[in-house]
Amino acid sequence: MHNYEGVLEGPKPNDIINLIRSQYGHELNYSQAWESREYAVNEVRGIPEKSYGKIPKYLYMLQAANPGTYTNYEVDCDGRFQYLFISFGQSIRGFYKSIRKVIVVDGTFLKSKYKGVLLVATAVDGNSNLYPIAFGVARSENDASWEWFFLQLKTLIADDQGLAFVSDRHLSISKSLEKIYPLASHGICIHHLIGNVITYHSGRGVAGMVAKASKSYRVTQFEKLFEDICNISPAIGAYLDDANVEKWARCHFPGFRYDINTNNPAESINSALRSPREYPIIPLLDSIREMLTRWFYERRVLSAKQKDPLTIEVEKKISRRIEKGKFFKVYPITSNRLHVKANGFDFVVDLERRTCSCGKFEIGKLPCRHAIKGAYAIGKCIYPYADDVYTTATWRSLYEETINPIGVPEEEWRVPEEVAAAIVLPPETRRQPGRRRKRRYETAEDKIKASQQSQLSKRHRCSRCGKEGHNRTTCDIAI
Repeated sequence: MHNYEGVLEGPKPNDIINLIRSQYGHELNYSQAWESREYAVNEVRGIPEKSYGKIPKYLYMLQAANPGTYTNYEVDCDGRFQYLFISFGQSIRGFYKSIRKVIVVDGTFLKSKYKGVLLVATAVDGNSNLYPIAFGVARSENDASWEWFFLQLKTLIADDQGLAFVSDRHLSISKSLEKIYPLASHGICIHHLIGNVITYHSGRGVAGMVAKASKSYRVTQFEKLFEDICNISPAIGAYLDDANVEKWARCHFPGFRYDINTNNPAESINSALRSPREYPIIPLLDSIREMLTRWFYERRVLSAKQKDPLTIEVEKKISRRIEKGKFFKVYPITSNRLHVKANGFDFVVDLERRTCSCGKFEIGKLPCRHAIKGAYAIGKCIYPYADDVYTTATWRSLYEETINPIGVPEEEWRVPEEVAAAIVLPPETRRQPGRRRKRRYETAEDKIKASQQSQLSKRHRCSRCGKEGHNRTTCDIAI
């Protein structure tokens, strides 16, 4: 049992067989090892059916341990579980302090007895670390579940023109965002778009061109690439145009998505929860809490060690840009406007407005290599021109608080009467698609029953004379 505590995946059946053989000299078959593992897992993590009944008490105790945390759940008319939402107050307060207002959303399947989906909303901090905002659990990924999830999220993060969402092309996400967050901008993941181009349009040869067009900072550069794509494959051009250029082309995006072009952040969280996705719902939620507790601690320690004005990853990016621009030529126009010649191309930098004709400075909110070279050429420091979200001070402020465990054994939980009286039943199980397979391992009773049925089938009686040992065709009685 101790091998399955916390978020440990623990030994698999074959590992148990080898363990018993090496330590005790006994042989187990696969079925025995499997049953042993299931027993240990259920003892440690609880029986899935009972886990749903603990939801009201668990959420109440979690809120008590983490002030400002918002949770909610919903059941159907029969009291069966439908939806659950959780967002830690520490994450929301950090989001409002100073972080890129780009929220990446995605859903992934759960693998416990009752299946369902895990819905995730996450941001990215100034050091390119995942910064989870909210988690949801639903019976399935459809219009109703995403709409309910975004309604809960809207109680914490208001609709605003400066807000942006990034997701794959799931229709339920798009429809729900248009309804719940009409002011916010919505971008789609370029990796999914390119994957569809390759899969459905035989566009492997132009996939690189699509990726380059999506990352273009200047409209003229994008239009040239897009025209070339349409000339090579009109079908791909029509598909990309139908996908709405404003949602996947960086230079046409109506809001600010910085350098977040994919839904990889949300998929990375799903990957980090690969093992907990097999757990019952309460161990799943506690695994999420444990993961966030660990991340907040590690980043609090890491950010405290950073002495440079900008975060670790941004300092690396600045260093690369300095190296790339060291041979550029700078011709000052005014104290803030500069003409930069770079590899045969001309660029105009405006430090006061924080823009460059290459487009990268304005969209990324971080000095491009032309702006860096220009600022150094006239004796100015580049750090004031970086957005606050990239500063070390902001990075530290995001992780000042701690995410706390409940810290009290379940037997000692004290909750109000209405919480204790709340009943949440497990959802109805659904038969999985596909044909039913015969059990691989038969019990002794199964074998005896099969043998009896076989004997009965051998004692066939003739339908003409009623005697055993022959049938109607070989019967000697004349018709």
